[in-house]
Amino acid sequence: MLLKIGTGSTPTALWRAEYTRKALQAIGVESALVPVDHLEEALLRGEVDTAVYALDELPVHQSEGIVITAVSERANPADVLLVRPGGC
Repeated sequence: MLLKIGTGSTPTALWRAEYTRKALQAIGVESALVPVDHLEEALLRGEVDTAVYALDELPVHQSEGIVITAVSERANPADVLLVRPGGC
């Protein structure tokens, strides 16, 4: 079975999705990139099996039926979010 990976069409989005495709290939999972305009909608309609997002692009609230299942290794683990107490 071929896993369909939804991705945006920008160079950065395509790079992230290709990184994911290669990581899956390394563990024996065959996949293909599927550029789409609205990743969340494509997931919900079943047009793609999974989608690759940058963490800063994820919606604050996930739609029902969509879950974050994996987070890839970060090149710079020093990226952090600072929030003042009571700020959220």
